[in-house]
Amino acid sequence: GLHMRPADLLAKAASQFQSRIEIARPHTHDRFDCKSILAIMTAVAEQGTELIVYAEGDDCDEAIEAVRKLFEDGFGELEATQ
Repeated sequence: GLHMRPADLLAKAASQFQSRIEIARPHTHDRFDCKSILAIMTAVAEQGTELIVYAEGDDCDEAIEAVRKLFEDGFGELEATQ
């Protein structure tokens, strides 16, 4: 799954929103709560795995944007490796 640091960053970002936020791999019915580090780490999502983000609630658009940005920025690890 996602390593501890990215999982922690994702859980902290998701916890800032009231909306329920989940990630899932395409073509599966398993969804993982983005506010739970343990759930995120059990998602079996190695680097490069395609994921779908689901959010439901009053601030769902902002929540999806925050999660998308984390993934897009490589959880801050892309700059460190360049």
